[in-house]
Amino acid sequence: MLRCGQIMHMGSLTVFVEYFFPDKHRRDVTNYDKAILDALAGYAYDDDSQIVNFIATKSIDSKDPRTIVTIFSGKGEKGNITTKFLEVLYEKNYKDYIKAIERGLPE
Repeated sequence: MLRCGQIMHMGSLTVFVEYFFPDKHRRDVTNYDKAILDALAGYAYDDDSQIVNFIATKSIDSKDPRTIVTIFSGKGEKGNITTKFLEVLYEKNYKDYIKAIERGLPE
């Protein structure tokens, strides 16, 4: 997992973005996604074309609105990045996303 200030990663990446909005106002998160990915290019990674897996979720948190971006580096093979990514999803209880990812895992 990248932390602010670490060396820029040059390989394949998985990006997990969690949006916590202050209210139920209707928002198109895909517009936010592109802005975040473009802003991180050149800092967290060389180019957003390195992203091979991307998941975004949105929730309401009126007391602490925020955006959390988690970046995993690796090729996405079973036992490598995808396993770490699934562990984070299990911790956060995103069962529907986990099922979708497990269906698409390489053997």
